[in-house]
Amino acid sequence: MNIGKFFTRRGRDAEFALEIEAHIVLEIDENIARGLSRKKPAVKRTSSSAARDKFGSPRRVREEEWEFNTLHFFDDFWRDFRYSTRTLWRGA
Repeated sequence: MNIGKFFTRRGRDAEFALEIEAHIVLEIDENIARGLSRKKPAVKRTSSSAARDKFGSPRRVREEEWEFNTLHFFDDFWRDFRYSTRTLWRGA
């Protein structure tokens, strides 16, 4: 993994969330073009539910991308460092 990706994860995650949403909207538009309704009828699926079913869980996809761009050793070290600093600051 590129070390630069670790430091830009938050911005890239926000960008990725927008990209996922754009993909789902595009799939919804394609489903409407194929004849699925935007409103929920009694029996048929809506275009948005079909698009979300095809894509999967956006949260799961974002979590997998976040995990891929994580340096576990550095992430754990940074978390421990912040915790110890806060603890020492309160004790002083």
